[in-house]
Amino acid sequence: MALKLFVEVDGEHHQTDEGRQHDQLRDQYLAEQGYHVVRIPGYDVLRNSAALRQQIEQAVDERNAEQSPSYSLS
Repeated sequence: MALKLFVEVDGEHHQTDEGRQHDQLRDQYLAEQGYHVVRIPGYDVLRNSAALRQQIEQAVDERNAEQSPSYSLS
């Protein structure tokens, strides 16, 4: 089963009003299609790779949990 997870590294252009508005509209559209977007500031890729990896692993775990079938005994 597909996770439908995007990991997007945001550069400086995402920090402008226009960039944030574009990202918000895109994220909303993707959410309506069943996708989840994890946004990572570009500087974190080089400066904080351990935390970045943990954030991505957590997002994967959460998506897996959301997509796992739940069973009820009732």
